[in-house]
Amino acid sequence: MAHTHLMPLTETLQVVNGAHILYVYEDENAYLDNAMSFITTGIAQGQHTVFVVDQHVYDRIVKELNPDHRPYVHFTEANEFYLRHGDFDFRRVLDNLQNTIKPFVTSEQSIRMWGEVTLTAANFETPLDEYETECDITVSELGYITVCAYNGRRIAASVQTRLMKSHPYLMTDDALVTSGLYRDRDQKTPLPALTSRAHLESEVEIIRRKLDVAHVVSHEVRNPLTVIRAYAAMLLSDEQIADRRNKLNKILDYCTVIDHELTHIITTEQMLLTESLWTKRLIRPVPVLLDVIDIMSAKARTQNIRFEHNLTIPDQTLIVANNMGLQLVVSNLISNAIKYSSENSVVRLVGGIEDNLLVLSVIDQGTGIPAERLDALFEKYERADDERSGQGIGLFMVKEITEAFGGKVRAESEVGVGSCFQVVLPCACPSAVAPGTKLTS
Repeated sequence: MAHTHLMPLTETLQVVNGAHILYVYEDENAYLDNAMSFITTGIAQGQHTVFVVDQHVYDRIVKELNPDHRPYVHFTEANEFYLRHGDFDFRRVLDNLQNTIKPFVTSEQSIRMWGEVTLTAANFETPLDEYETECDITVSELGYITVCAYNGRRIAASVQTRLMKSHPYLMTDDALVTSGLYRDRDQKTPLPALTSRAHLESEVEIIRRKLDVAHVVSHEVRNPLTVIRAYAAMLLSDEQIADRRNKLNKILDYCTVIDHELTHIITTEQMLLTESLWTKRLIRPVPVLLDVIDIMSAKARTQNIRFEHNLTIPDQTLIVANNMGLQLVVSNLISNAIKYSSENSVVRLVGGIEDNLLVLSVIDQGTGIPAERLDALFEKYERADDERSGQGIGLFMVKEITEAFGGKVRAESEVGVGSCFQVVLPCACPSAVAPGTKLTS
């Protein structure tokens, strides 16, 4: 799991932070006691509880709850959540789940979740397994403790056995045990690091060897770079002559670019040594894109390139990816566009939402790519220009990461005119803000 420290589940039990717990209960009073303990323990940790249960359960809980604690409980009626249209559609329920937790993700507020799945025996089919598996990936990676409660008198033993495969913990009215049937997410999720290891491991090993050397060099460069930046900033604050101010600003830009490259080296090395490059969770892409814009703006200035950006992405937008992977994809495309552009030309980043898809386009006025090389551009070791520096592995990894996040990358180009690289990623759920809402950066 991404989080390994323990968190209180109830007054007497602790679990790994981000735990996904299957609770099969028999006694309703014990169920209510455990739910109350779950809520009050969360409040003691400063956590809100998303409470998806029957109305009568909520009424009994809120009646016993301290009035000051009631704002910490966010109630959704279970049948409305799971069976809004009269049937269990696990994709629609996942949308409900993502819409429910979205406000807490965007406000970076700590929560825990308790949901009772109130379905009849006829509803317990394969899609329920798929829903719980998706929940395990979505919720656990966010670090939320989540209890999925089922009435033991209404759930068949065979269904319980299947559900234990997607829950690392099994809870009863008076006990909590680890599930011996649980399939670790790294094993059950078709991650490229596993399913495509045969054709990835050689290039990853090459990168690792180079990064081992670069990592050592980066530590030697960081200290003097910090001193250079500090002195340049001090001189800039007192300088009045425009030409000298311009030169000092360029020194600061180069420091920013070098620092970013060093950080990129270290981060990439760490991601390749673990499997975190492929780990997926719900993230907000906008803050990541704004960070990339800041860094790439400095890089463009050092190359006398005008970098423009136009994002019409609602701040609440969520995608299933990871911050470093998304940053790696977008910064690589922008960096390439700058590299292959002439001085005084324009590179643009355009981003928006189309049909619940996040669409990011990097457009340049560079040398362009011949049509016969365009199709092979995303293959390993392929480069648009043999005379330019690089190992030709960047776009290959961009494609692998994008596809790992459920998206696609495509390119259009004309020699002497320029290129457009486009990344399309599915949004986790429809945004609550109109697509025309423009962000400032």
